[in-house]
Amino acid sequence: MPIVTMEQVKSWCEVDHDEDDAKLEQIASDASELVLNYLKKPVDYWQSSAGEPAGVPGSVRAATLKVAASLYENRDGSGPAALSQDIKDMIHRYRDPAMA
Repeated sequence: MPIVTMEQVKSWCEVDHDEDDAKLEQIASDASELVLNYLKKPVDYWQSSAGEPAGVPGSVRAATLKVAASLYENRDGSGPAALSQDIKDMIHRYRDPAMA
């Protein structure tokens, strides 16, 4: 279901250890779900038949990674909303329906 890989999330969050791998797998999934829900897309929208991310537009991937970083860095809930307005602005054109 994730539209980003754990490796992409680890790289984006600059995590170079394996201690948080399970947490980062969940964060990759959660961030993908948040973005896909905002876009009103099914969970398998940008998935290959093997369940890997496929054809994800760059702005959607970048937004998902930003959401993942926010979820990782603000696990205590003290930071800004994970799906902030700047992230919505990045991906709004892919929202169904994309109306102004």
